[in-house]
Amino acid sequence: MARMHDPRAELSPTARRVLHGAEQVILDQGFSKLTLANISKASTENVAAVKYYFGNKAGLVKVLFDTVTYAVVSTLAAPPDDQVNGAHLGRLAAETGRLNQPTSASRIFVDVLPHALRDPVLLERLRGYYRTFFELHLEQLRAEARVDPASSSALNGLASLLSAIGDGLTLQAMVAPDTFDMREALAALDLLLQYGLPGFNGDMTSEQPDQ
Repeated sequence: MARMHDPRAELSPTARRVLHGAEQVILDQGFSKLTLANISKASTENVAAVKYYFGNKAGLVKVLFDTVTYAVVSTLAAPPDDQVNGAHLGRLAAETGRLNQPTSASRIFVDVLPHALRDPVLLERLRGYYRTFFELHLEQLRAEARVDPASSSALNGLASLLSAIGDGLTLQAMVAPDTFDMREALAALDLLLQYGLPGFNGDMTSEQPDQ
């Protein structure tokens, strides 16, 4: 993916094991338990490996955050799913669902997020993540709709809104996995994208709803 470089690409096998160990600590115990001792235990590598490859815990967290955001953003940047009708803006609904299932990457992202908001370095990385996400949504919206210049502002707003919707779906799926119906929410989003937007209705898709 052109916008982001895979943080794992240049890591040694040992460094990848350390990183994976850190991910497992967060998934199993939460970010508050991300200590050098716990990382060492989960990765089966000694504490010195963390310092050697990442400098310190803060350096590891930066790479971890980049890795998680890369995994999330690369999903949206991937080619459309062949099972989804690419002629419909509703494809965005399906991809939003795929992005925001409570997978390992999204769970880690949500757990690290409060820390990132208080860390100036991670906060800047977070801004870049959302800029990239916005650009990807905007590209898809422009590709699917015939948009006149007067509608560009509305598209910008919709691109931002889609990111907020995705974050909200992730949280709901994680908070209430037994009762939250992701498919129902995505079906509503599909209808909204295809037929419920003033100024886009009729131009967004090549097909009209059945009469």
